[in-house]
Amino acid sequence: MARTMSGLTKPLHQRGRHVVSRTARASVPAFGVSSYAEDKRRKHRQQTTERMTKWLLLGVLAVAAVFLKGKKSTPSASSGEPQLRISTMSSGQESLVGPEGQHLATNANGKAKPNLPFTKPNPFCVAGAEPKVALAKGADDSICGRKIPINLAQPEKWPTPHYKREDNVPKDSKEVTLLKKEGPYGSWGNQMNEFFHAFDVAYDMKRPLYMTKDSWAMDMLLNVFFGTANGVVKDDAFWGQVQDTLGMTVIEDESALKKMGLSAPEHKGPNPLFYYVTNSFDAEKIRDHRNTILRKLFQYPAKHGGKNACASVDSVLGNKKDKKYSVIHMAPPGHRKWLEQFGKKAGIKDPAAASYLQTQYVKDILQRLDMMQHDIYPIHIDPTDLDKDIHSFLAEDKELKGRLKDVDYKLSGCLGGNIYLAVLADVYLGNPVDQLSLWVARMRFALGIDNTFIFTKDIATGTRDFHWVSYMSMSNYTALYDKERLGPPWMG
Repeated sequence: MARTMSGLTKPLHQRGRHVVSRTARASVPAFGVSSYAEDKRRKHRQQTTERMTKWLLLGVLAVAAVFLKGKKSTPSASSGEPQLRISTMSSGQESLVGPEGQHLATNANGKAKPNLPFTKPNPFCVAGAEPKVALAKGADDSICGRKIPINLAQPEKWPTPHYKREDNVPKDSKEVTLLKKEGPYGSWGNQMNEFFHAFDVAYDMKRPLYMTKDSWAMDMLLNVFFGTANGVVKDDAFWGQVQDTLGMTVIEDESALKKMGLSAPEHKGPNPLFYYVTNSFDAEKIRDHRNTILRKLFQYPAKHGGKNACASVDSVLGNKKDKKYSVIHMAPPGHRKWLEQFGKKAGIKDPAAASYLQTQYVKDILQRLDMMQHDIYPIHIDPTDLDKDIHSFLAEDKELKGRLKDVDYKLSGCLGGNIYLAVLADVYLGNPVDQLSLWVARMRFALGIDNTFIFTKDIATGTRDFHWVSYMSMSNYTALYDKERLGPPWMG
């Protein structure tokens, strides 16, 4: 390709050859040409050669830089690491951006903190134009009409104690920890981590916890609890029930703080909350705190409105609320890239079996629980991003065929419906690297529901091929709250 350079317009390959030929002839002065003219030509040839060498060198360096940059930013197929890039934010600061466009938190040295893949926003069960009703508690010993092992209204009989953290806030304090209106960080399971970590921040900073009515945390809770969002009247009585349930103060908006003579310095938004780990409590105390709030939340299932959180349970069970069934939680294929990191951190030898949900794994667990003759319902975080391979393998297995049933497609993308269907199942096979799946497991244990398989191991001996069991049981599930094994980013 021709390029203009100091008046030269010939192609690069021709210019190079021409220079060489003229340089060769320069050793014998031409007849009739003065030495001044020859020196001028020689100087011109030297300058041209130097320019060409400089441009060629710069071109080589540019190509090398592009190659190295691409090699650095693109992970190998076997590395399992998320692709990161640099983004300049509106503030002028640079931020690491993950494979799906999310801004990742960084350590002091600028390295990205570990994080889970972010899925598309989960579609909620949104009520239609039904008349709004007053918020009312559900039954004490059942959810969506299905019996649960504990009585939610009798905390003195709960399998783990009703736990309220001591009030360590100075009496004259004018500072609070605030959950306010701002963009959420990650999917619903991530946001549950952030929500509960706010309690830890408030305690560690010796401040009361406040929440605005329009906060991201309230948006997250609605349609799963306290709702549905447009199915109930949000009057003073409603907000009073929210306050009593969560053990925090609810205010109109952020401006209300100033009117109260309060402030929220050193604010932590959803992103830093996600990575926050408290050193004030051990796993047992964290479990008791989360269990207490979860049990209170389930007294207010989001059942008001058309497409409510109980819709999937009602669709599957009809009037036979005691019908036995199992749920298999299928995460999007992208979650698998986190298996190695999770296994090393959590100390689980083989987390892949619970993630890939191979037919032998599923059948081994269900056969030992005598559940092969009952219906099995797969649920998905995002029905548009299914793990079709896993679904096909299970559906085509001759022993599972006919038992694997799909929830009505209109309900399959409903977050609240998925959660309640999974929480209330007789058997739950979860995915250990999926945040939503971890919270389903925590909810089941809080409600006293056993047969939760999410951290599993194979203890087969002798001639038996497989014998998968859970690391956890109703008497020991603190691993779900163990900061050394899970947090961050899986710490609840």
